[in-house]
Amino acid sequence: MRYLHSTRRWGLLTFACVLLALCAIASGRPALADQPVMLTIPVNDTYISSTECGFAVIVHDEGTIRITVHRNNGRLGATATDHFNMSGSYTNPANNVTLNYNEAANITLERNADDSYNLIFRGSLYNVHGQGLGSATLFAGRIILHEIPGSYDYAVIFQAGRTSGDPIGPLPTICPFLQ
Repeated sequence: MRYLHSTRRWGLLTFACVLLALCAIASGRPALADQPVMLTIPVNDTYISSTECGFAVIVHDEGTIRITVHRNNGRLGATATDHFNMSGSYTNPANNVTLNYNEAANITLERNADDSYNLIFRGSLYNVHGQGLGSATLFAGRIILHEIPGSYDYAVIFQAGRTSGDPIGPLPTICPFLQ
C-alpha cells in the first residue's frame, strides 16, 4: 500500500473532505425524505511550493468545488460527492517557465461500517501541459483511498486508468519540465 502525505496541494482536498464529513454526520439522524445539502466553494489561491522540486514554484489554483451531501443513504447514513472543476498554473519564477493544468473530477466520500471512510476519485485528477510540450503529466481514471484509522492519512487500495504521474499530484513529476 502507498500512503498519501499532506502537502499544500492536498490541503484544499483535505479541507473539502473534512467539510463533507462534518456536513454528513453533524446533523444527527435525518428523516428519510431529507433533501441533499449542496455547497459551492469558489477557489482562487496562489502560493509558493518550495519543497517538492528543490526550487520555488508558484502555484495558482482557480475554479469551483461543488459538494453534495446525502445524509441518509439507507445503509450507513452518509455519502458525499465533490465535483472539482479547476485550472491553474505552475511557474518557476527563476526562469518564468509555466505549465498549466486542468482537472475535472468527482470525489465520493463513503462511510464504512467500521466508521472509517473511503475516498473514490473518478475523472481527470490533473492534466499538466505546456506550450509546445503537450501533456507533461496526467492522471485520469479511478483511484480508491481508504482512511487509515486513527490518522489523517489514506492508503491507496485501488488504482486504474491512464497515468503518467502520481495520484498524489503532479509535483514532483513536473519539476524537470520547469527547469
